[in-house]
Amino acid sequence: MLEQDFYKKINSEYNSEIVSLPELQTLPRSEFIKNFTDAQFNLLNALIENKDNLFILLNFEDEHGQEINSKDTKIEKLNIQIHEKWKLNAIIFEYFSYSTFLSLYHSNEIQLLVNEYIAKDSSSDFKKWGCFLAMFLAIVFAVFCFFIQDKMGVYLSIVTLLLSIVWYISIKLKNSNKNKEKENFKNTFIISNYFSAQLGSYATDQLYLDEINENT
Repeated sequence: MLEQDFYKKINSEYNSEIVSLPELQTLPRSEFIKNFTDAQFNLLNALIENKDNLFILLNFEDEHGQEINSKDTKIEKLNIQIHEKWKLNAIIFEYFSYSTFLSLYHSNEIQLLVNEYIAKDSSSDFKKWGCFLAMFLAIVFAVFCFFIQDKMGVYLSIVTLLLSIVWYISIKLKNSNKNKEKENFKNTFIISNYFSAQLGSYATDQLYLDEINENT
């Protein structure tokens, strides 16, 4: 339920950006911009102006055949006279940028999802109980061997006890706060990427973007 609610929230946020755009349609790829219709040219400029809010990257080819993207050159708007021989090569959703955005600006929701959907390592608790059981049995066996004057049994019991203590300490160190922070960071990354992929797929359909690997 939490997953559905969160997706509805980010989907609604994204739709609020889409509704401000002119009528959506597929823009021609690898054609001179001078051949665009007025509606196509207006939509292209609207996408450029809203690229940051839409998390999209536009790739062009200028009149010299040089590849240009909207991020590196910080293009704000195209002019039909100046850029008439430019070509639009691709428009892609920036999955990584959106994933980072989710991690930063929806950190509370992401953390709740991490807590709910990332399984906790219950094996560490099982191992701890195993250590306690081993220590308890070692002590009982040592006492028993002491009474029956079995020196070897006492020796082995002490060794088992010491090994159990070392085992327990190693488990505690493994589950230290530093490791928990690393695990939480990894889980946050996984959850953010998951929702970035979901919204990226939606954005690609709605804005007629070019398909691309989510890791780009």
